[in-house]
Amino acid sequence: MGLGQIFMPVRAWWFSRIARNATIPPDVGRHLMSLRGDNRLALEEIERKRQAIIDKGSVVDKTISTEAALKYVLEQKATYDGPDREQYVAELDQFIDDFRKRHGPQIPVAEAYAILKELEARIGQVK
Repeated sequence: MGLGQIFMPVRAWWFSRIARNATIPPDVGRHLMSLRGDNRLALEEIERKRQAIIDKGSVVDKTISTEAALKYVLEQKATYDGPDREQYVAELDQFIDDFRKRHGPQIPVAEAYAILKELEARIGQVK
């Protein structure tokens, strides 16, 4: 056992102790809180604009192709290089087939947006 291996746990303990006892200066805390508030307001504004576009599209019965909706899933299927690739690809193939059967060649914009919101709630931001 080298000297570095002995001191590494001690160093980690020391840094964690410092981090636990550190405090954020009030002016930095206020700045971070204002940034968080600004970001939240900007995200809410983006969501309102996004919803307005969807509402406008659903009034005139706009649709999106199923293939366009599945674009990200198909990219993930092609580029996945993790464990159990065969099982992952098989599950994605099943999802893609079910999605195509359920929605046909076109999906109403409002329905596609509802699916997107559900996915974002479950797995985070979808690109």
